[in-house]
Amino acid sequence: MHFVINLKTRVACSVSGKGTCVDPFCYLTPINETTNAINIGCGNVTRPLNKIFIRQKFYFKLFSDYLAFDFFPDIEYCSFYKRADRNSFFYYILKTMKSKAPDFIHRCPYEGKDLQVKNLILGASDIALWITGEYKVVYTFFDDEDEKILRVSAMGILKRN
Repeated sequence: MHFVINLKTRVACSVSGKGTCVDPFCYLTPINETTNAINIGCGNVTRPLNKIFIRQKFYFKLFSDYLAFDFFPDIEYCSFYKRADRNSFFYYILKTMKSKAPDFIHRCPYEGKDLQVKNLILGASDIALWITGEYKVVYTFFDDEDEKILRVSAMGILKRN
């Protein structure tokens, strides 16, 4: 199985009007005919982020609708990073991201260009827990001052070779 980040994959991002995230970007970079790398983040953040919350939502497409299939609480990343074993699924995601985007995963604060992931490609071992189908994944990064520092939405297909 592999996650196909291909021509059918879409990625979008949005921010609040508070201006914490400057120059948000969400785009795909072609790797070959069937694979794209995902690039997401803020060109810059206007203040140090000492306490970042992450809200993760996963949707599975059933017929023509996306149905939510997760029950994950918001994660306060800075505290979570110190005790990552508290949430096994998020720990799995954190471990995957640390191997794929080591500059993105670190202790707080997040400053300047820290809130960026570039050229991320997910392989079969990264998403082995998921079943075949079409997914929508939404991540929202926020804190006490800004309810939507950055929201990233990606849709793609997980299929068997």
